[in-house]
Order: sequence, then structure tokens, then C-alpha cells
Amino acid sequence: MAGVKRGRTAIGIHEDEPGRYCDNSEEDTEEAMDESRGPLEESGCTRSDDSEEELEDYVQEDILKFEDSFRGITKRYRLINRIGEGTFSTVYKAEDLHYHLYKNDWDTEEREDSKWSPPPAKGRPIRRPKPRYVAIKKIYVTSSPLCILNELELLHDLRESDSVCPLITAFRHHDQVIAILPYFQHRDFREYFRDFTVPEMRQYFHSLFTALKA
Repeated sequence: MAGVKRGRTAIGIHEDEPGRYCDNSEEDTEEAMDESRGPLEESGCTRSDDSEEELEDYVQEDILKFEDSFRGITKRYRLINRIGEGTFSTVYKAEDLHYHLYKNDWDTEEREDSKWSPPPAKGRPIRRPKPRYVAIKKIYVTSSPLCILNELELLHDLRESDSVCPLITAFRHHDQVIAILPYFQHRDFREYFRDFTVPEMRQYFHSLFTALKA
């Protein structure tokens, strides 16, 4: 399988084929997840560094609980931190362990890098690919299935729209659904919105209305 680049199909939840990424052992087969993938646009900070991130004990416990409850998640992603939560979902930062197995058309940063790169100098070792990061949105099981479907379909349909975070893929395990989105370095909006300058407010609302217009 080395070197093979696969595209991404249109949205449609389906079950992974046994042994698609690993061997055909019974354990791996049991850990297959339902998946949906589609070609997308845009990216952001997919190669940021996580070496200095420290976790609170309660966050680490939450991550371990998530990994235990969502079978197979650790085979595709390495959860790093919890970066946000709300009424209907929690968002985690994670490394995409299978990033280089796919054609990531949604990642503009990757497309720019792949246009042309100089060959390695003679005698110099080839550098290993840098880790790529995504945001995993865990949607609470108390959410309406119809609302979850509507959200995923909207993100998929608006994948080429400006100022809209695109959906990379989605997984389902029993009654749990997670959405995979590009990871963007950010600060909590509540920490800085009161200090907005007029130009910053103009840019913010321009992006907001651009997304709403889509």
C-alpha cells in the first residue's frame, strides 16, 4: 500500500472494509469504523507543533474516555488536547495518522507544497513528513439525528464557500458521530472580542456575512 494515494468519495456513511489499513486480524476487523469522505477545499495550520501542550488531569481523563468509547479512533487519529466545548459537542485537536494515505484536496497548504519541491541534496537524508493536525468534533448523543445529518450535509455542500470551515470526513460508531475538520490555531473568542478595533470588527463581520451568504 506504500505510496498509494486515494481520493475521497461523496458523503455517505458506510462501514470500512476489514483490513483496509491494517492486517486482517479479528481485532482490527472489530475496530473498523463507519466513515464518509468527500473532496474539500481550504486548510489551516495543519502542521502546527504540539510539543509544548500540557494537559490538565480532567482533560486527559476525558480524552481516554473518548478513545475507549469510540472504537478504532486511535488507529486513525492521535488525540492531543481538548480545544473547545459547547452545548451540543466537544472539539479535540488530533494528529491525522492516515493523512498521507489520501489525496487531501481540501488542504491548500499541501497543494502549494506539492507544486514543486527541490530534490534532496546528495548524501542528505530525506526528511520524514511532518505530522498533520485536524479538529475532531464529537457530537453529543443527545443531539437529534436529523440535526446531526443537516449539519454534516451543510458543511459538505458549502465546502468550496469562503469563510466556511469545510468538512473533511465523518465517522459513526453505534450512536456516536464525529466530524473531522481542519485545525486552525485560535484563541477563545471571549478572550479578545471586547478589545476589537474597528478594522478588526470590519474584517470579522465581513467574514461572518460572507459565510451566511453562502
